[in-house]
Amino acid sequence: MQPERRGAEQRAADAVTRALSAAGYEPRHLSVTTSESGELVLVARLDPEARVPPPAPAPSRTSTLARLAIGLSLGLVLGFLGLPRLDLPALNPPPAEPAPVPTAFDTRPAPGQEATILPARILPTLAPPTVAPATPTPAPKATPVPLFADELTQPLAGWPNDPHGTAWFGGSGYRLYARDADRFVATGVPLGHPLQDVKLTAQFRKMGGPPGGGYGLIIRDQSPPSERDGRNQTGQYLVVEVGDRGDIGIWQRDQTRWIDVVPWQHSDAVNPAGVPNVVGVTTRGESLELQINSQIAAQVTYDKLPRAGGVGIFVGGDLNEVVVEWLRIDAD
Repeated sequence: MQPERRGAEQRAADAVTRALSAAGYEPRHLSVTTSESGELVLVARLDPEARVPPPAPAPSRTSTLARLAIGLSLGLVLGFLGLPRLDLPALNPPPAEPAPVPTAFDTRPAPGQEATILPARILPTLAPPTVAPATPTPAPKATPVPLFADELTQPLAGWPNDPHGTAWFGGSGYRLYARDADRFVATGVPLGHPLQDVKLTAQFRKMGGPPGGGYGLIIRDQSPPSERDGRNQTGQYLVVEVGDRGDIGIWQRDQTRWIDVVPWQHSDAVNPAGVPNVVGVTTRGESLELQINSQIAAQVTYDKLPRAGGVGIFVGGDLNEVVVEWLRIDAD
């Protein structure tokens, strides 16, 4: 059987060589051996530089029959000897590369292990920064226009103005002088209409006369301003007064007599003689408040006179001489 097998191996090698050549391969070496188990092993080494020839024209019937005959012959040989193992580099893939060794930074799963799917990190949704609403700037309140505001250094229409009388404009302000014994000076401010809730403020300074005189403001006058001419001694009104000895008081004039509302009393808010005093009075309905140098000196409720009336300036005491440096009247 050994010669027969040798002949079969040679015929198989020739048939494979022709088949490979017909397929476009140029075998550099082809050997046919028998393994220990009796299998036929064909080892073919192909020319790596062999190039497949350009496509040939369609084969003729004769070449087709020849190829069929070669294939049939190879099939019979292989069927008789058993299917050989072809060691063809071009047909057998190279061995697989060893799996890479994972490192501390390698996140790929090891071979044969399933990839571990980590839960997705849900980043907290950051709310936009809370912006405090801008505090609306309140519209500036309109400052009420005063009914009267002047320094009283220039003559004013409707005001008594007689340097030889009891009231006149001169020097640093409006001067009032009680020339006659037992007679006071009361002048009206010509505003044209009576006032109800009102605030009067004026700065007084004593210019001459013996101690004991006083000065202040008139409110709720029930007579027209023309009757308050610095000489008339009758009428219906209230007087808030400051004495040059540090006292304050409030009285009602009832035609020809005085009615005590707040009799003379001492107040530390009053500046001594020769130093100006700012005297203010505010009326709200039946209530009135006396302020001396921005300090509250007296608060009373008085309903013996109508709430509305005229306003004016008052000076009392024999030979008492006073100057009013400025006057302001506001509707309260």
